[in-house]
Amino acid sequence: MPFERCAGEEPRVYSPRAYAMSTLSLARLQQDWERRRGLVERYLREVLARRRDPIVKELQSAVAYALEGGKRVRALLVLEGAELAGLEVERALPTAAAVECFHAYSLVHDDLPAMDDDQERRGRPTVHVAFGEATAILVGDTLIPLGFELLATEQPRRVPGERALRAVALFAEALGERGLTGGQHLDLKGVDATLWPEVHRRKTARLIETALAAGAVLGGLPDDELRALRAFGQHLGRMYQLVDDWLDWGRGGQADLSRFMSREEAERLIGRQTERALQALEPFGARAARLRALTRWLAQRKA
Repeated sequence: MPFERCAGEEPRVYSPRAYAMSTLSLARLQQDWERRRGLVERYLREVLARRRDPIVKELQSAVAYALEGGKRVRALLVLEGAELAGLEVERALPTAAAVECFHAYSLVHDDLPAMDDDQERRGRPTVHVAFGEATAILVGDTLIPLGFELLATEQPRRVPGERALRAVALFAEALGERGLTGGQHLDLKGVDATLWPEVHRRKTARLIETALAAGAVLGGLPDDELRALRAFGQHLGRMYQLVDDWLDWGRGGQADLSRFMSREEAERLIGRQTERALQALEPFGARAARLRALTRWLAQRKA
């Protein structure tokens, strides 16, 4: 277990070291993820190349800019969900690319002056700084239909159509007011200690959960197992956001958590979410070995 504790006790404190993996297993996971990230990057480049249109060259350049960089965690989770369901990961690439379009759109719009008004993203100017506010809005407006186009036209060529359609429905719900946009709305309003977990659930965890579920749906995972996987995705997503805030806090940045709890309380909360994520994987037994390793890896990340 990742924490030393007596039976029934809650984890006492979060520390990256608490989730340390063996060097060999971590190296293998990172190597495999780098290979899969390469597949996603190559597929995205091919998609953008096929769509080149000189009349809207500037807009397409801004779209490509928005899609560059990042860890591709959500895309890789699509592939993990597909593999858990017994599907070759290459057959899920359109959906992996689609979730990157949705995630990039959310970042571009979150950074806008009317939203969080961020000037830098991934170590370089945000899209509205680099290309102008109006173009940044249109970049988000382009990325959403591009993602759904990949789900509706490219993905059915690789899996049965009814499975691709289920993935479309999952993402449509995850992006709406019960998911990402609803979470952003709550975040902009400002929430108290009772509602901030709902911001995390809708704004971050929902897309992570849906990425996993969509990959699994493409592979035909049974509904009972899909429910367990979605529960895992919710806990993983909340842990992922909590670690983000915890890292910002450690670097002296502004962390939402600091308004509601002490750093030690935040550490305990991260520990609980990580434990719950691992517990949610129990129905899968040895089949979830990669997801367990991934959970521990994300819990100990430094960026």
